[in-house]
Amino acid sequence: MYRTNEPSLPARLLPGAPGVGLLFCFLALAAPGLSQSSGDPAAAAYRAAYKQVLDESWTHAVTAFDELLARHSDSRWADDAHFWRCYSLQQVGSSNAESFECFEALTRERPDSEWVDDARRHLVSLAQQLRREGHPEYHERVRGFGQTEDHEQLLAVLVALGDIGDERSLEVVLGRLRGTDDERLRARIVEVLGHFESPKATAALTEIIRQDPSLEVRARAIEAFEDEGPEIRALLRELAQDEEQPETLRTAAVARLADTESPDLVPFFVSLAMSGSSPEITATAVFALGEIRDDRAFEALRRLYEKASDPHTRHAVLAAVTEREDPRALELLRQAALDDSDPELALQAVSMLGEFETPRALEYLRQFATDSKNWRARLVALHAMGEHETPAAAEALATFARNTQLETRLRLAAIEALAETENDAAVPVLFDLAKGDPRPEVRRLAAEALGEHGTAAARDALIRLLETNSGS
Repeated sequence: MYRTNEPSLPARLLPGAPGVGLLFCFLALAAPGLSQSSGDPAAAAYRAAYKQVLDESWTHAVTAFDELLARHSDSRWADDAHFWRCYSLQQVGSSNAESFECFEALTRERPDSEWVDDARRHLVSLAQQLRREGHPEYHERVRGFGQTEDHEQLLAVLVALGDIGDERSLEVVLGRLRGTDDERLRARIVEVLGHFESPKATAALTEIIRQDPSLEVRARAIEAFEDEGPEIRALLRELAQDEEQPETLRTAAVARLADTESPDLVPFFVSLAMSGSSPEITATAVFALGEIRDDRAFEALRRLYEKASDPHTRHAVLAAVTEREDPRALELLRQAALDDSDPELALQAVSMLGEFETPRALEYLRQFATDSKNWRARLVALHAMGEHETPAAAEALATFARNTQLETRLRLAAIEALAETENDAAVPVLFDLAKGDPRPEVRRLAAEALGEHGTAAARDALIRLLETNSGS
């Protein structure tokens, strides 16, 4: 949307309804394939990098996605990582030209990617900025993207009229909307209507939502609403509950209601989540509950977990309470890790404990790594400990890595996790293991882990290791 207080987010975040950034991050992080990061190093790296996007830590996000692409260029997360690297680079704001080259490389190197359309939209916007900076050659490189300079100029004028926001400006915007059949242009004009605090603009958006032949335009109209009055809430609730409506439209309505963060909507979201109408609606309703920072919402999520027979619903609940960073979530995750009837979800709960950098969470993970009779749970716990990035986590992992009586695959997992802590307390441990452990695979992985650790202390340890080996 055209709002000055938040960055423009990709259209692919929600089909037909761009800008729902937090929802997309939640759905992505809640995806079973991604949260099971311990078995897939690329997924683990993507999850960690994506957290930087969610935190709007753009410089760290660029670095994290660079590392992912260098190590896992053929993984199924590579397309997503490429796009979000470019997007994060653009948010850093140091060089429009560098951002342009990044997005252009995505369209050239990954022509079948689902992110190509979004990349092209960013290229058009960047080309306009670069031309204003005195670089018209970039504009020539985007002429073939199907969006003309006239459209960009028109939209720039309409956005300016939306900022003025008076009745005359509204009439002009509505006239342009009625005067074009171009679906993409109409969708973007609809976004501008959200700027107008006017009953006439609200009525126009309502009519579009109910009657427009284009699903994309209808979904954009839902996202455009800035009015959160009772009439708009009633309309959105009606759409969300109507199973005759397209799922994309219903999901957009639930997501827009989530923006209100209203405790009064807790029963409504619970009802949607339990309706079983579709996995997407359920996940979005659970996300909405997670956005409400109220005890009623947390209790509703806890009861949902207990009542839900579908593991996907339970998984969405665990992801939502994890994103809340509520200390009570630790006990729910521990319960799920111990008792959930779905073995994969139990493993995911162990992994989610790694999101809480607290002594209690670390102790729970240490217990799982030590006592679980499921070797996969022990591996997951070790990797999750590596996400803590604290001296205490490094010390706990060192105990596992040094234990020559322990199963080798668990020792190797502890070594990998030590590198993930990015804490220099891990460096002496890795050095000792690389230098003198009796198992060659342990020595080799410890040396590699020092390289992945990447700090100056790790570099110095590698140099000492090389000198030691040369002198032997």
